[in-house]
Amino acid sequence: MTAVGLDWAMWMRRSLLSLLLVWVLPVSAGEGDLDQAIWEPAREDRGVEVFTADIPGSKFLAFQATTVIAAPVADVLAVLTEHPKYPGWYDNCAEVELIEYQQPDTAFIRVVVKTPFPWADREAVNRVTVVEGEQLTRVVLASEPNHIRLTPGLVRMQIAKGSWLLTPLPEGTKIVHTYHGDPMIRVPAWLVNRFVVDGPINTLANLRKRVEG
Repeated sequence: MTAVGLDWAMWMRRSLLSLLLVWVLPVSAGEGDLDQAIWEPAREDRGVEVFTADIPGSKFLAFQATTVIAAPVADVLAVLTEHPKYPGWYDNCAEVELIEYQQPDTAFIRVVVKTPFPWADREAVNRVTVVEGEQLTRVVLASEPNHIRLTPGLVRMQIAKGSWLLTPLPEGTKIVHTYHGDPMIRVPAWLVNRFVVDGPINTLANLRKRVEG
């Protein structure tokens, strides 16, 4: 394969992964079918540990990624709730638009992920709710595909579940990022599942760098 072919194949793989990782993140790990997931170790790299699980009725694996960031929960939460800046650190995220903010803790966002030719780009619309506590802070993302009109030329994703869980530690903040979704793209599930751990590793490593400076 030529260098150009290799570059395209890598970009395609990263884009397919991002379709699984987009802000299609809705329900927290501990809610819905993710609560019953049996997590198996998948990979550990750059201080990020990733687990995967089969979800009944779905061809696609769910993932759970965890790491520790040397910063307080408030600093991590500030980055997680600055939605328009996600393309600067969330793996292969092309655009995040803040649609609506409902005080004190809920926002609706639209996320766009570039998809390799010949597929149309994907988008997701989600409700993001922050639930703060002394021992655990949750950022819960719920899919709301019908909240706004369809965007011409884009495919609106319908199914997704996930969350960010932040726990204070003496050395900083433990992060657990959980997600399951359907990219609504006609490729073999095994192809997407084969690389499902790459995206969360890149994302959490980028998040650590951004928060810690």
